[in-house]
Amino acid sequence: MPREETRHRCLTAEQIVALRDVRLTGNKEIARDVFFLCLYLIGINVTDLFSLTNIVNGRIEYRRSKTKKMYSIKVEHEAIAIIEKYRGRDKLLRIAESMSSAHALDMWLNDYLQRIRLTEFLDVDLTLYWARQTWATIAHEIGVPKDTISRALGHSTS
Repeated sequence: MPREETRHRCLTAEQIVALRDVRLTGNKEIARDVFFLCLYLIGINVTDLFSLTNIVNGRIEYRRSKTKKMYSIKVEHEAIAIIEKYRGRDKLLRIAESMSSAHALDMWLNDYLQRIRLTEFLDVDLTLYWARQTWATIAHEIGVPKDTISRALGHSTS
């Protein structure tokens, strides 16, 4: 069966800045901040984000749930600021502690990202997947080799 190419979902630089700088409160603020955390952590997916428990020596280390590959991601100060804002006791983020599963977290976050779209300024159906694609596009635009981007996203090389 032929594979259909995934529609490209990437925010422009202007949209990134606008989303980062817009004043939000409550759950929309949390959803926006987690979106940026995913972006800052090289497009980490929500299943892996849900499972994180701590930072070790300035890095997040985990085995990706989908591919079972090990990751060690340097946590930059922008990501640390978000983590500190929402730090949990048993999991990295308290929002993950309040959800029954990664799927529930994904649905909740994407619902509030959609509410940002509807009530603010974005003309896209924003989901957490956009953070992953935006990271990959930015990496490509600044000259990161495609095979490095592919490995970072956990794509198969076969």
